[in-house]
Amino acid sequence: MIKYILLPGYVLSKHDGDRHFISASQLIELYRLNKHECAIADNPFPIDYLRRCYPSALTLTPRFNGDYENHVKFLERNPIPNDPNV
Repeated sequence: MIKYILLPGYVLSKHDGDRHFISASQLIELYRLNKHECAIADNPFPIDYLRRCYPSALTLTPRFNGDYENHVKFLERNPIPNDPNV
């Protein structure tokens, strides 16, 4: 079952001020997720398509502050509905 939609991308690091690309595999590791519960938003599966396919899935992105584990726990307790217009 897909529980998470991953949106890899660039993030400006709070710690060193550099711009880093965070891949889907890095997001899985940083958020400590099961890869079988993840869908990855990129070609050929854009984010809007995945949000329609998995409306209850949480969308996870790179975080500038590096606080991944607490963020996913917060979202699981307080889900934000996926907006198809985002």
